[in-house]
Amino acid sequence: MRAEKLISDPVFQLNLLLWMAKEQPDECFRVRPVFHDLGFVTLAIEQPFRFPVAVSNQIAVASLEIGSQPEPELILANHARKQAIYFECKAHSFGSESSNCKQARGHMVATGDAFAEVFHPLESCLLTYLIPEAERQGMQSCLRQMHAGLSSAGFSTGRFSVHGLRVQGSSIIYTWDDACTDYLATAQPPQAQVAVLENIQPETNPAPLMLVYSDEDCPDETSRDQYRRILCEKLRACLLCELNQQAGLGPAVLSADGLLHSTTGGMYKYLGRERQKKLQAFVRTNVFGFIAAGTVKSTHTLAKCDGPTLTLTWTTANEKRKFLEWLEDRKNMFPAERIKEPQMPLFVSE
Repeated sequence: MRAEKLISDPVFQLNLLLWMAKEQPDECFRVRPVFHDLGFVTLAIEQPFRFPVAVSNQIAVASLEIGSQPEPELILANHARKQAIYFECKAHSFGSESSNCKQARGHMVATGDAFAEVFHPLESCLLTYLIPEAERQGMQSCLRQMHAGLSSAGFSTGRFSVHGLRVQGSSIIYTWDDACTDYLATAQPPQAQVAVLENIQPETNPAPLMLVYSDEDCPDETSRDQYRRILCEKLRACLLCELNQQAGLGPAVLSADGLLHSTTGGMYKYLGRERQKKLQAFVRTNVFGFIAAGTVKSTHTLAKCDGPTLTLTWTTANEKRKFLEWLEDRKNMFPAERIKEPQMPLFVSE
């Protein structure tokens, strides 16, 4: 996928932010950990924001259209400073007449006084939109108009900021505005722009950077298919790693939760419960069910799929070896089709 396309892909944008908040070695980081170095850690990924009752009632009678169930892509928290950054990732900016404004107003209200009430003891929050650099100015103008309208209607809103991504040579440059610098108010303000990903190729494979993925965020069907296939390959790799580390003939008991924790680099725990359940459904159907249906005759493996758990048993070391060879053989690919009901968000790992 070309780098210019990646920077307008909300899935890629989200994963870039996660890496920026992830602890990494100074000498060999995958993505420059800008937010981690500023003391921020992951608090929530794509979790619905539940408004306090008083704010929900205010929204219900408001003359403005305000989203009552905002769901930010990511919330980062600096617990020592009691600050948070609330991210929305977008492929493009939008104007004040766009249908996106209802959702955006919900985010603005969520980052006002309501945020400190819901996420106590955090005290403040910065609403931040991440978009391609060329569209930052238009996004800032739209947010200013919405902020003024909400303030006039008597709503408490948080501060807002717009961050940008651009490709420069073989690097992806991350930029932010004065609003973010003022909000952070560190003794040594961070650079307003920094190369967060370097030595990228003309056609960049996003797989090594994928920690999380949601079908709903994906810009087109081609990308959805690509990301789902990445997910399946990551699941296969984690399964092989876990089973190779287990001595003996079993039974090897594998849980969907445990596999997803490994596959997402630990990000699974930050997801809302409904998203976790959909992930479990994908693993149960496309991985555990596929293994249970396809290995008995070919490898003499006893595979039992019981809900979110897969149990594997072998009677000889040779049977186990044959199963691992079957699992490693790319001809036996897990199906990457989207589960029709419920609609699937998917997650993949580093």
